[in-house]
Amino acid sequence: MKYFQHTRIASSTLLLTTSLILSGCSSSSSGSDVEESATASSTDSTAGSDTAGTTNTDSGTTAGTPDTEPGTSDTETTGATGSEDTASGNTNEENTAGAGQEGVCTPSTRIAANTQPFLGNIYRAETNTDERFHQLWNQVTIENAGKWNTVEPQRDTMIWPTLDNAVNYAADFNYPIKYHTLISGSNQPAWMGALTAEEQTEEIIEWFDEIAARYPALDYIDVVSNPVNTQPSYIDALGGEGDTGWDWIIRAFELARTRFPDSKLLLNSFNLTPEDQTSTAFIEIAELLKTRDLIDGIGIEGHFFEEADATVLKNKLDQLAETALPLYLASFDMNLADNQAQLEKMKEVFPVFYDHESVEGLTLWGYRENQLWRKDAYLVSSNETDRPALDWLECYTGINER
Repeated sequence: MKYFQHTRIASSTLLLTTSLILSGCSSSSSGSDVEESATASSTDSTAGSDTAGTTNTDSGTTAGTPDTEPGTSDTETTGATGSEDTASGNTNEENTAGAGQEGVCTPSTRIAANTQPFLGNIYRAETNTDERFHQLWNQVTIENAGKWNTVEPQRDTMIWPTLDNAVNYAADFNYPIKYHTLISGSNQPAWMGALTAEEQTEEIIEWFDEIAARYPALDYIDVVSNPVNTQPSYIDALGGEGDTGWDWIIRAFELARTRFPDSKLLLNSFNLTPEDQTSTAFIEIAELLKTRDLIDGIGIEGHFFEEADATVLKNKLDQLAETALPLYLASFDMNLADNQAQLEKMKEVFPVFYDHESVEGLTLWGYRENQLWRKDAYLVSSNETDRPALDWLECYTGINER
């Protein structure tokens, strides 16, 4: 596969996503078409998505369950993480085919149309020395370091280093950056519960002000995550349910719009899985924000698609697109230990989002073995071997030719 040397460019202004260019991928099909806890060695808090009931700190090492799926556990038990080329069902061709080689994929039509969404990944402490990141991704999302309980685990005691590093990294390489997240019930500081409503309001405003003063040039911001399933305990400090039923969310976006006038403000973690019952309420919230010119896009939960039906996902994605708001797949992974199973499911599910005209960006939630939340979702093994799903992804999105 063809790589390029990324040039480091110091810049205080974050630019929008790098274009991908189609070239060299075969148009023939290969015939093989297609948060469990993890221990992190870095100082970047936990290795997971939004963690329910867990306080994340920069010195922490364990990730819990994402706040969109409280109590959910992974069901995949096939194979050990490190058995890269021995998982059942893999053929020699599947394990050796590189991106750009014949038979890997039929590239996305969005490449020829030059309408590709960005393809990003999370920032971790290891990212600073990871040259492969530049060869694969062109957007950065702050993993856990931006969550309120990570930044301010004790009242008025702020922990900034990992967050500073993430923002500086994105600026140095001109990657658009998404801040994750300002308000989330699963990531609220424990000390907020002991305050009066008036004190909570003061702390919320102070929290927004601190982020705005320190990071004035954020490209995207998850203002509120998981607003239906995991509401914070302090919603009364933001106006409670009020006349709309969602006044507290409207108030949070008003605070954000005033402080981040140039950032794209997102309502995060729309759930596409068929068993989820929050779609109607989520869309109602989005419409309330849209009529007030407070929202610029919607983030979509991208975990737990291992058994999802692509048609069901497409139908719910189309329903969400009726809001006429830009859509972003906020946290995608494919947690399957078997190489062939991961490849097949990746080829089935990923194009649903990448090829949808309303989707303007996709962010994978980690890609290196032992450096991501769900242990079998890695695309590059610890011995630097690419899994077949990554070979296909590179070809399908044109990464290997950009």
